[in-house]
Amino acid sequence: MALPLIFFVVLLWLGREELGLKGSGLCLLICAALLLGCVFLNISAYVFIALLALFDVVLILVIFGGNIQIR
Repeated sequence: MALPLIFFVVLLWLGREELGLKGSGLCLLICAALLLGCVFLNISAYVFIALLALFDVVLILVIFGGNIQIR
């Protein structure tokens, strides 16, 4: 279950130059908002993990600029 969270941290580290300080802070704020939203709405932790995995996909597209070739 911790794999998307680890992947999120690695993506923030890899994209620190592309995102800048404001972008990295915004990503951390979005992650915290997802976590707090799931806690306060009494939603399962699996939903948080799924939402974080989707956010990881968005970060991949932002950091690498969509230059990913899928064969």
